[in-house]
This record gives sequence, structure tokens and C-alpha cells, in this order.
Amino acid sequence: MRVAILGENCYPTLGGIQEHIHALARHLVDRGDHVRVITGLPSVDLWHGPPDEEWVIRVGKARRYAPPGMGTTTTLTVGMGTAARLRRVLADERFDLVHVHGPCDLGLPTLLYTLYDGPLVVTLHSPMNDRSRLRHLAAPYYQWCCAAPTR
Repeated sequence: MRVAILGENCYPTLGGIQEHIHALARHLVDRGDHVRVITGLPSVDLWHGPPDEEWVIRVGKARRYAPPGMGTTTTLTVGMGTAARLRRVLADERFDLVHVHGPCDLGLPTLLYTLYDGPLVVTLHSPMNDRSRLRHLAAPYYQWCCAAPTR
């Protein structure tokens, strides 16, 4: 199976989402699936770890930001060049399935929804608490993004 795992957060930055994406990709590769992790390239100066796995594709420069009221930081990968590279990867790889981590992130997932017309699986990682005013304001957007596989 040809599977893409798309997410704003990926190594070399550290965190639970990154580890989830890496472990899932490694498991699928070990099973014999054709896997590509599509992500941005964060500007991390202190990273001295191993180079990317051969199945990681960096489609643009990721910028770090802290969404208000969420208590966390994340990355945002956008731009015309990013969109063009993502479109090229989707056309070249012809994935059977795209698994989106952080489907409500404003960067790569939003670009993907405009460029990809195939089966999607989404995994929502949300740090917001139920009492957050921002969560209630963003609820319609979250519902739209999480319904993406049925669009």
C-alpha cells in the first residue's frame, strides 16, 4: 500500500506527535508498505541527530508559533512554493491513503485538502481544554476538518 503520513510536527523537533508519526511510519515500512512522511523543515539550529529517514519528504520551511489559548507550540508550513512541492509529491507518489496528523493545523493539512482528492484518515491531537473560549469558537472549523475523510 502507498501511504503518506502528513503532519506539521515531525523530527527533528521533539514531542508526542512526532514520536507517533515516526513510530507509525517505521511500523508501516517494516510491514513492507511504501511510506512517505510529508512535513516541513523547522529552523532548529541545535539539532545534531541523525539525518532524515529516506521516507521523509520536506516540502517547505516550517515556522514555529504558539497559538493563543492552547498552551503549546506548533509549526506552520505554508506558501506558494510549499503548495507546488506538495502538489508534485502527491502527483508523483499517487498515494492510496493519506493519514493526516493534526488535521486542523492551518499549514500543510489545509493545503492538502485543496490538492488531494483521495482517501484520508485523520488523527486529532488537541491540547485545548473543554473550558477554553478559543475551543468553542474554533469548534465549527474542527468539525469541518475532522469530517474531511467524508468530503
